[in-house]
Amino acid sequence: MTRKRKDIIHKAFTLRAGRLNGVYRVVFAPAQLDEIYLHRICDAADPKGDQIQDASVQKLYMHCRAPVRMRLSVFQALTEEQCSPATVTLSLRIAKPESTLTAEQKPRYQCVKKRMEKIGRQETLEKMLVLRHFSATLDEIAKEHQVHRTTLARDLARFFYCELDAHKAAMLAVLGHDKDEKACAARVLKKKQGRRRKCVVTGHDPDNQGINIPGEAKVFIDILLQSTGDWKSLTYAELFRRYIKRYATRQVGVLADGTIQKERNPALDITYGQFKHYVKKVKSKAELDSLILGTSKFAKDKRILLGHSRELITYPGHTYIIDSTIADVYLVCSVDRKLLIGRPVIFVVIDAFSSLIVSVHVTLEGPDMKQAKIALYRAMTSKDKLLSNLGMSSLLPALPAGCRPTFVFSDRGELLSDGARSMAEALSISQSLAAPYRADWKSLVERYFGVQNTAVIHWLPGAVRERARERGDRDVRLDAVLTVNEFLRLLLSLAAEWNLTHDMTQHVSGSMLRAGIPANPISFWHHGLEAFHGGPKYLERGDAVRQLLPAQDARITRQGVFIEENLRFTHPWMRDDDEFYGALPGGTATIFPDPDDPLSAYMLAPVSNELHSLNFVDKRRYREDDASTEDIRMCEEYLDLLRGDEREKNKPIVDTLQGQRDDIVKEAAKKTGEAQANDARPKSQRTANQRANRAASIRAEQSGGAADEKRRDEVLRPPVDDAWTKAMDEAFAEPRES
Repeated sequence: MTRKRKDIIHKAFTLRAGRLNGVYRVVFAPAQLDEIYLHRICDAADPKGDQIQDASVQKLYMHCRAPVRMRLSVFQALTEEQCSPATVTLSLRIAKPESTLTAEQKPRYQCVKKRMEKIGRQETLEKMLVLRHFSATLDEIAKEHQVHRTTLARDLARFFYCELDAHKAAMLAVLGHDKDEKACAARVLKKKQGRRRKCVVTGHDPDNQGINIPGEAKVFIDILLQSTGDWKSLTYAELFRRYIKRYATRQVGVLADGTIQKERNPALDITYGQFKHYVKKVKSKAELDSLILGTSKFAKDKRILLGHSRELITYPGHTYIIDSTIADVYLVCSVDRKLLIGRPVIFVVIDAFSSLIVSVHVTLEGPDMKQAKIALYRAMTSKDKLLSNLGMSSLLPALPAGCRPTFVFSDRGELLSDGARSMAEALSISQSLAAPYRADWKSLVERYFGVQNTAVIHWLPGAVRERARERGDRDVRLDAVLTVNEFLRLLLSLAAEWNLTHDMTQHVSGSMLRAGIPANPISFWHHGLEAFHGGPKYLERGDAVRQLLPAQDARITRQGVFIEENLRFTHPWMRDDDEFYGALPGGTATIFPDPDDPLSAYMLAPVSNELHSLNFVDKRRYREDDASTEDIRMCEEYLDLLRGDEREKNKPIVDTLQGQRDDIVKEAAKKTGEAQANDARPKSQRTANQRANRAASIRAEQSGGAADEKRRDEVLRPPVDDAWTKAMDEAFAEPRES
């Protein structure tokens, strides 16, 4: 039986496959994935089913659990015994139009239907089921519609039960099932009174009831807390041990060997639960939460906030926030797309005033100080060269060049170093660092990483989806198709979209509102530079190259400049530059590879300290492959390894042919030695008349007959079973690998 995706959606099936024993409805089948989602309706056992016309129906479930995920290919492979269609008969009155409702029922119907339509959207189902954000999505929608989360979960169950029909589900919520159905008995809720079971025996003391403790014990607990200066930093267990040791035990005697006998004092002997209950009343709520959660988590999630994130940031360029993360996607090499190169590192720099994305940098190295400097270089210089090389020059207005900031804010990572301090001093920038384990201090950039994942990265081929993976699923690394430059194009496009469309209405000031400034980052940036910034200072490209780009040592030869990877750079100015010519031979220089163009660099003249342009000698035609700097360097390293592999593969052939040449020489030496054995002529006569001997040899070859040709062929052509011929046949028996 063939079950296609379009034929099974919203259909009900009776499944008897493993733990899936019951009646399920296919509520979602994403087109891009090999999976379906099944909502459980009832068990499959009872012939009294009223709602489902099936002889194997037991009980209807109106549960709030997430649907079960199943591979579509596995579902299609189930036999008819394991999977058979089921018919769900809905109540006739829930299919009636809205006009049949009373005036009191219509307002509730409208509210419920609005929630149903929100739940039933394609993007909502993908977020809940495919991305596994089921509970978080329900909480978000419940907060939006101002209902309890359990109410929304019951609406979702009705929505799945009614074939994903918002009208029928809303009618079911308002009208309920048919009147002849058995109504559920109302639960009787009782307030728990008294103490817990197996607690201390209270006896007849009226003051020792429930969780409360004797008044005498309260006095000694207060004495313990007053005498313990650091009691607020101690755990309840440690305080309870001190109480029992000091007050709840008493000495009853001393044995002959000096051992002190102790026993628990019945008047002060309380349980740990009673002790904790009383101490909780003494401690403040803030101190209690700080003790339970820890200082860091309490400061991040629970403490009272009296300001906002932009309170001290008054103009664009005041603070740049920089951070890095490892992208959840695997990439391939642009030169040879069969080569997997792993997951890249993303650096993002955001202006804290306007939320403008001023820099996006993708690299296969780091995260380290070298790559952080490149990210800051792109933040403070024009992106015209980068966008031109990527073929995205149209995005230049949405990705403006940033000015030199007053502060650079980062975590205690790569920018907590001597190199970062020297860079900040050279650029007259103040450096700010976040406290350990306080990612909320950099919430702007951390949130944007989440936007990148949700909008782009998690939907790419080769993306890592660990939460959605199951045992036996295809390895996501095999699906990788993007190169470094292609991935960078996606992120730059997303950054341009953010700068042009991100909602900034909650940060619009009164002056902006009067001036009619659009509420997006790019408008905030330009308006802030004109109205709030005293005078932005932009770095010249040469100064930015000297201060921010990582330098590399290079050797100067008459063929140009070579760096460590044996990459060669040249430029026409070298022919006429006396300083460059004077550095030959064996000279050294400092060059700065251009991150915006992998086939160019800058050279710092050792004497004049001027910057010269360099062009990469592209003998392998990297530009035709849209290669990045990482691709070029990885390809050069790969070719070094490939050179060694080729040498090992060719070794049998080289050894065979070398042996053949040695045999030819040995045979010729043997024959010539035999011919010259009886030659008694002196050396002068043996070496004379070479031209006459050559002419005689040519005439002899030209005048030779067919017999001579046959004889020469037999001499020159080796026999079939010769040793070196066998060796050659063995060497070429198997084809060489490409």
